[in-house]
Amino acid sequence: MHDHTLFRRPAARLLPFILPIAVVLPGSVAAQDDAVVPTEPPPQEQPKPDRWRAAAELTLTEASGNQDVSMFTTAFTLEHLQRELFRLILKAQARYGRSEGDRVAENYRASLDLDLSPGARVAPFLHTSAERDPFKRLDLRMNSGAGARFRLYEKPDTGNLSISLGVLHSYETAAAAVNGTSQMARVNAQLHAMQKLTDDVTLTHQSEYQPAYGTIDDYLLTMNTSLRVLLTKRVALSISHEFDRDSRPAEEVRKDDRLLKAGVLIEL
Repeated sequence: MHDHTLFRRPAARLLPFILPIAVVLPGSVAAQDDAVVPTEPPPQEQPKPDRWRAAAELTLTEASGNQDVSMFTTAFTLEHLQRELFRLILKAQARYGRSEGDRVAENYRASLDLDLSPGARVAPFLHTSAERDPFKRLDLRMNSGAGARFRLYEKPDTGNLSISLGVLHSYETAAAAVNGTSQMARVNAQLHAMQKLTDDVTLTHQSEYQPAYGTIDDYLLTMNTSLRVLLTKRVALSISHEFDRDSRPAEEVRKDDRLLKAGVLIEL
């Protein structure tokens, strides 16, 4: 008889080395398979573009001693940012002052500008403005009309320059008027300019000339120049000078008004 144990002993001796390899190999292959399969990152939601931009301006002047004077001025601007179809700007401002307990200043203004096809070189626009000032004996002055705006230069990162020409219907209610109200047609000529001096400093100018139709002696003129210095992303220091002229004011009312103000502009 042949003894087969001689042939089984080498296999038995190799068995302790074969078993660990058999156990390790399937796990290694599975690990490699898992490593090969790429994992896609979760989709990120795109931020929605801003549709509106709002800014508020506040100035306060307080003096005491030989004369007590308090002057408060505020302004609010709302602008539509998606300008593919139209450009809309709404502005409102108020000024109120007291001295020695008496009211020395009071003025309220609002305006609405709507530009159609803002990307074109020449575009139509609608304009409406209203003003009330008891010291000018002006209960209400409202101008509404339309025209065309001509863009002479425009670079969003540098500046822009445009002029506009239109026709307005003017309605006034004044305490000094004989009949209390007056209506007329006015020509509306505007100049808008903006120039970035640096990344944080911006200079803007706006002029508006509104003569009565058929005469140049009766006109309204407004010029506003402002300098804005950005302090943070949403806060800026604003300095502006405004000049207003009414060539035919009410009795005992001066033709010219000047206003120099410095305050804080906050983007909401």
